Amino acid sequence: MAAKRKIHPPKPRLDLPWSELTKAQQNKLYTKALHAYTIGEGPNPSTSGEFSRKQAAAETKA
Repeated sequence: MAAKRKIHPPKPRLDLPWSELTKAQQNKLYTKALHAYTIGEGPNPSTSGEFSRKQAAAETKA
């Protein structure tokens, strides 16, 4: 009997608009922004709530 191939789930797309991302994906983007700030490569993302509001506002502007 042949072994079944395991099919991996698709990788999440982080290039979607902020409102279409899941909470886990939003948290991942916030963590990346926080890490970039920590190593001196980006602006301070403040709290996750403020970061989320800024992302949502930028989405509606565009």
